Amino acid sequence: MDTINGKICAMANTRNEISKCATSANGNVFEIMILEMRQYAMEHGLADVMHFTGTRTDIAALMRRMDVLVVPSHTEGFGRVLIEANAVGRAVVASAVGAIPEVVEDGITGVLVPAGDTAVMATAVLRVLDDPAWRAAVAAQAPARVRARFSPTTQVPALEAVWQHVLTA
Repeated sequence: MDTINGKICAMANTRNEISKCATSANGNVFEIMILEMRQYAMEHGLADVMHFTGTRTDIAALMRRMDVLVVPSHTEGFGRVLIEANAVGRAVVASAVGAIPEVVEDGITGVLVPAGDTAVMATAVLRVLDDPAWRAAVAAQAPARVRARFSPTTQVPALEAVWQHVLTA
């Protein structure tokens, strides 16, 4: 339940500042996690602002309706959801774990915070929400950054170069 707490504690810390929050998941493990999160939200008076949408296929449309994407991971392999949010011009607040710092440019496309520090996470979320000009700047530059760094046109040659190096070493 500790990781579930981390996913909701920032919401609890900002309870009076945030009107709505949605979460989506896919797969059996995620569905169990969502059930645990729903229970936690009910127990801590957050059920009226948390929306558990279940599996969705319209993620880009949902992200366009967000002010900020929050990813309070304790571990993270790559964080594709961060790229997806930046691709539609949304700022992110995320834990500085795994490959997330490779995806999020702190202060430019999002805000990086220490993993597990829900107070810092909540403060960062509020800072982003309180600065529409900064969010507009992210919206203006993040999609082009995503295309430049993470498009197939960029990634395929980079991956081919890695394989070529491995195969000839």
